[in-house]
Amino acid sequence: MREVIEKLEAASQGSRELDGELFWLLQRSNAERIFWNASPGLPRELPDRWVRVSIGLGKFAVVSHAPAYTTSLDAALALAERVLPGAEWRGGSGDGKSTRPWSRLGPWKDPDAVGATPALALCIAILKAHPSKSIRGGE
Repeated sequence: MREVIEKLEAASQGSRELDGELFWLLQRSNAERIFWNASPGLPRELPDRWVRVSIGLGKFAVVSHAPAYTTSLDAALALAERVLPGAEWRGGSGDGKSTRPWSRLGPWKDPDAVGATPALALCIAILKAHPSKSIRGGE
């Protein structure tokens, strides 16, 4: 999970690849939306709704229909409600340390998250506030 947080923090904008990473971490129980492939044999050009996600050890998954979490604040808010039910969200820009957008999920003890866009900041906050140390279940 730390690796995905670092990617989100370093991103200058959201992307389908980052959406796929978040979907893989937080939504992978939706098996009908995930297609596994352990070989590099898939075509380089995938349909727009599919995203190739590295799952380590030379394996990857192809995720279909991953919402635009990193480019849409509405999609990121829906994700927060799904994985952290009842969490309240605060956001803004210019937290005194940076002029970048920030997010925080209640009850306000969770760490602040700063990103290049409000959606990225919220995605970072979601991962930092998630109660699971290993969302992937140890894989």
